[in-house]
Amino acid sequence: MGAPPSQEAAAAELSELVSSLRGSGRDDAAYCAAHAGTFLLADRAPDDVTRFSNEYRPQRPRRAEAPIDEEAWFKLLAHPDDDPFVAKVFECVLGAVRSVRSVPLAKVGLHAHDAAHPSRSSIAVVRALGAAAFALDAPMPLAFVVPERSSAIEVLPTDPIASIAGAKVTAGRSLEELAFLAGHHMARYRPSQYVRVLYKDSIPELTSLFAASLRAGRPQLAVDPSIAKVGDQLRKLMEPAAVARLERVVALFLERGPKIDIARWLEGAERTSLRAGLLLAGDVASAKSALSLIESAPDGALSDIVTFAMSEQYWALRQRLGIALWPDSPVPTKEPEHVRASPSVFPPPQEIDEAIARAEAQEAAQPSEAAVDTAPSDAATTSADALEREPAAAAENADAAEPSLFSKPSIPTGLVAADLSSEERAAATAAASDAEAASAVDRPTVSAPQPSVGERIDVIVAALSALEDPLEKTEIAQWIATLVSALRSAYARTPSDYDARDDANQDEPDTFASALVDACRWLSIAPPIVAPFEGLGVLWSSPPSTPALVLVDPERDRALAPDARRWLAAECAAQFVSMRVAMRVAPTPMLLADAVCAVASALAQGDEGDSEGSSAHAVVRHVLADSGLRSSLEPLARRLSAEVFRGAVARWVHSAERGAVRCALALCDRDGCEDEVFAARPFRPGFLGPDEWRAVVAEARASEHVLSARDARGVR
Repeated sequence: MGAPPSQEAAAAELSELVSSLRGSGRDDAAYCAAHAGTFLLADRAPDDVTRFSNEYRPQRPRRAEAPIDEEAWFKLLAHPDDDPFVAKVFECVLGAVRSVRSVPLAKVGLHAHDAAHPSRSSIAVVRALGAAAFALDAPMPLAFVVPERSSAIEVLPTDPIASIAGAKVTAGRSLEELAFLAGHHMARYRPSQYVRVLYKDSIPELTSLFAASLRAGRPQLAVDPSIAKVGDQLRKLMEPAAVARLERVVALFLERGPKIDIARWLEGAERTSLRAGLLLAGDVASAKSALSLIESAPDGALSDIVTFAMSEQYWALRQRLGIALWPDSPVPTKEPEHVRASPSVFPPPQEIDEAIARAEAQEAAQPSEAAVDTAPSDAATTSADALEREPAAAAENADAAEPSLFSKPSIPTGLVAADLSSEERAAATAAASDAEAASAVDRPTVSAPQPSVGERIDVIVAALSALEDPLEKTEIAQWIATLVSALRSAYARTPSDYDARDDANQDEPDTFASALVDACRWLSIAPPIVAPFEGLGVLWSSPPSTPALVLVDPERDRALAPDARRWLAAECAAQFVSMRVAMRVAPTPMLLADAVCAVASALAQGDEGDSEGSSAHAVVRHVLADSGLRSSLEPLARRLSAEVFRGAVARWVHSAERGAVRCALALCDRDGCEDEVFAARPFRPGFLGPDEWRAVVAEARASEHVLSARDARGVR
């Protein structure tokens, strides 16, 4: 075996590969090669390759336009050690095994109505799971966010299927890292891999299950008597169609030669899952960072990921899923058909509401079932005997039986479901003053023919939360939001500074103040105080003990067309939602960036800087004087440079404004008023420009969340 190539030779080879791919019209493959090569060679990578990789690197993971099909999964994505025969055997018996091994959701301390919908949630990890479920053609589990749990993403052996997102993924992770973790996680929900969840990757148990599955597919097969007994019971639990599929797969497996190496398959399946994570993240550096959260990652996992990123299989998958930056030239004339080789035993993603309803019905019946379970039963001598007489009874009494292949898995402890929307619902109830606002977005009431005002607000708040730009939820965005108290100390103005009153103009029709109150009601937030001042919608945040402040020129207010006034008021109100307040505490984005950079530099260098007397210096003093604030901001400030923060502030301000524009479109009563809004809307330096604003409006017009909010308000 020859010596590895030198850094210089590797750099030359990389440059040649990228040039060759670009010359043949395969720009996306060239980008992937440049990206992975730059990661490997670091500062030794050719300048043109590094520039090409950095210039076209997406700001966020690209979402799949089509799911992966069965052929692409096994021929392009699967690791060579992920034996398709083993995978298909496990897939055929999964329905029967789940009927015995799964536990009710209530037994792990969770309730279906607390689950977060990926299409409605604003939580980044939940949305990443939804995107991964679609891309990998996997069923979407009920997703629970439990920040109190010190873990990343856990999969539970429950019915309905469920996952838990813990503290390690609810904050401090980039969108690329979340996409990688979600892809790795959702790969386990593919029917060919889910037995890993039910048996916790136990090699002895999975080996026994595989041998029993072979016996179930060919009853005349000579195996150990104990395995034969389990295989016969397994066949009885299977549907006739599943038995027919299993017989065909077992015949093919035995023709190849009955060599069983479950340990090798398990490691190969795990490497397949990691490849799925890279496919959805599209970023090798983020994959490396996220690998530290995956305990099951095998040795050499990063090497396999990088090799896969440089492969034809990876490049082809990006084209097939529609996540490539550019289509290959020539463009394929026919899209690959999406065909599943066998039906899934899970509900498809669109049936998540039905899954919740079934789980709630199961929870309601749980007390009576528990009473039956406490009765002694002589029939439960062994799991296999119990299954032969009554499979359902054996499943319920598995805990009392001797351990066997069909014993119930151990249940995670310490789970406490988080009420994800309690604050929103409390705010909505207070705003609507409606005692009937008790049902969640995920569970619309059926007793009343028309939704109450509170319920309509619940739907609108959920839809508008989903309109938030991904950049609004990044680690740096949260870091900036943490600075609000310090920013207020330097920049905030109080209503008394402008002789403003709480009730000024709010009850008068056709004023900016009244339109603002109406928009805030639908957003379920407290309305700001409007004060007369030159300009339109100039926002400053007052101290926490007083309402927020909006400055509006009365003459310009009177000159506005009604629809334009409602739009601008809605856009203004949306800028007080979530973490966007930080954007408006400082008078301009430039001053905000100056303050952020000053704080980052001071925390990294351990001093107050040399800009004494400036407003940024005042923010720095406030941060350094508050030990709690300082400790929460210091880790990221030491990790990133001040210039990184400056660029991040600019991008975050634009993302926050994009989310506000989408909210305004959802809360506007009439289509076609964009020109009136465009003529009246102020475009200030550092914010969205006219062309960008029009582009956001055009993109948001067809958004399902915009349409959902309008439906709830009854304006569509």
